[in-house]
Amino acid sequence: MYTTTACRNNFWKKFVVGPLVSQRSIALKNLMMIKLILIFSFFFTICASAGTKAQNVTISLDSMEMKEAIEVTQAKTSLRFLYNESIIPSGKIINLTAKNMPVSEFLTLFFRGTGIGYKVMDNDLIVLTSENVLLTNQADRTINGKVSDENGQPVAGASITIKGQNNGTITESNGTFSLNVPDNAVLVVSAVGYETLEISVAGRTEFNLLLRQAIKSQEQIVVIGYGAARKKDLTGSSVNIKGSEIANLPVLTATQAIQGKAAGVQIVNSGAPGSAPVVRIRGTGSILGGVDPLYVVDGIITNDIRNINSADILTVDILKDASSTAIYGARASNGVILITTKAGTSGKVKVSYNGQVGVKVLTHQVEMSGPNLFAIYSNEAADAPAITAGDITGSAYWYDELTRPAMFQNHSISVNGGKKKYKFYASAGYLNENGILIDNKYQRLTARFNQEYAVNSKLKFGNNIGYSHYDADNKPYSLFTTAYIAAPIFNPYNADGTFGNTTKSDVGNPMATLKNTNNRSWGDRLQFSLWGDYKIMKGLSFRSSFGIDLEQNNGWDYVPVYYTYTAGGAQAGQKNERSSLYFTRDSIYHWTWDNFFTYDKTFAIEHKLKVIAG
Repeated sequence: MYTTTACRNNFWKKFVVGPLVSQRSIALKNLMMIKLILIFSFFFTICASAGTKAQNVTISLDSMEMKEAIEVTQAKTSLRFLYNESIIPSGKIINLTAKNMPVSEFLTLFFRGTGIGYKVMDNDLIVLTSENVLLTNQADRTINGKVSDENGQPVAGASITIKGQNNGTITESNGTFSLNVPDNAVLVVSAVGYETLEISVAGRTEFNLLLRQAIKSQEQIVVIGYGAARKKDLTGSSVNIKGSEIANLPVLTATQAIQGKAAGVQIVNSGAPGSAPVVRIRGTGSILGGVDPLYVVDGIITNDIRNINSADILTVDILKDASSTAIYGARASNGVILITTKAGTSGKVKVSYNGQVGVKVLTHQVEMSGPNLFAIYSNEAADAPAITAGDITGSAYWYDELTRPAMFQNHSISVNGGKKKYKFYASAGYLNENGILIDNKYQRLTARFNQEYAVNSKLKFGNNIGYSHYDADNKPYSLFTTAYIAAPIFNPYNADGTFGNTTKSDVGNPMATLKNTNNRSWGDRLQFSLWGDYKIMKGLSFRSSFGIDLEQNNGWDYVPVYYTYTAGGAQAGQKNERSSLYFTRDSIYHWTWDNFFTYDKTFAIEHKLKVIAG
């Protein structure tokens, strides 16, 4: 290998870039060249049959000048470089870590933005030249394009190469690329975490390419409190759920959306509009103490996430075991649910809309007895004529009387974009959910504005602001139990419009309870966090974040004077002879200020050290 490379160097110097000579000298040298070519061809054939072509590269180049990086690459891999030192830019620093990386991808990353082109020859010889000098036939056309993922986001750093050759380029931060190709070329598009795509040029000059996520090869990143880590590096039990998995579900909170998606996490929802679901992580851990998990939204600790629009969520991470107490203390003993909201992305401004409209109906309804069957069963149970034909003054199927098909709608619109230094994400949402019980409803308005600004390569800061307003008309869900045991032998309303009743049952009229319950609640909530990151040196950074949660809730409960009557006009026992009105208001706020240093270092490619102190 080394001897072959030296021979090739002498060959190029002597016969390709040698000085001009006389016509007679050229003729003699041509004769000599033919002889040498025959000898070298035989020698190269022997070398080629003995050598193996490099398929992948594993190496770590840390802050090296390009010339030094080339020498280290030659020493630690089978690659050899042939080049004129004049084309190597001075002061160009190479930072590149490769682990089983294809040679073409390694070279594309190595020489990106240097103005140097390359050609891979036999026996791992890499010939370098200026980009404007082609080592093969001149390309027929210049193509331009953009590479995006399944969500329409640009894919930066994707490798675009010509199949069967090693000429290529890499997409910019906005996913765009430009490349000179032959007219019959086939493009090979690849990126970490995505499936490789092959597409024929076929005379086209503009391309919009879509890469699909390769789920099996993707390393899952989990938020763990003061940072993030690869899932395979964690010893504790955790679950990571993408926001795309829950955004399209017709639910109020993210916890409702993750029902059935996380092992060991039990979620029970009453179905009442605006109600908070009951969440248990790995069962009930205490009899007397609290059993609810801790919620953390963009670093702000809270106990309720009904104010968060599911369409604004990027990821939900659930820390399920006792290791979470090392970060948040004893209050995390029942588990932690961390929510990260979406941030802006570089590129053109993108407007997105997400809307759902539907109807909720009562399913698997219990089959109830009619008036006559109810009377038969009651008499058998009492072993006496407890209910006679004269006691049956009407007929009521209480579930049908109290419930309805309930319409709901959820609309969300978002705008995100930015450039290299500034990114933003803004959204607004509206939720209107009617309950299955008559007159039960819940409305919510949400707004969010997240932004990030990079002052320079070391300092960046940003904020996450979320606001919500809700308004609810509440009804007692105990009426479902009342409807199950109420007697069906009278009508909800008498002929004169009064509430009906009977003296043969102590349960009373569920409709009277429903219509005379006037419970309304409304409130506002503002969550604000401001953060800053500063890179002190390579591997060492400092982060400071301040978050505040402001909440005000209001409500009133009014029960008027009302009576119920039998069909004969006699006053029944169910009544309220004195009206009552209760008004409540509470204001809640708390703040969190975190300051910590992070040291993150990778040694010998596979060994990682991460230390957090604060």
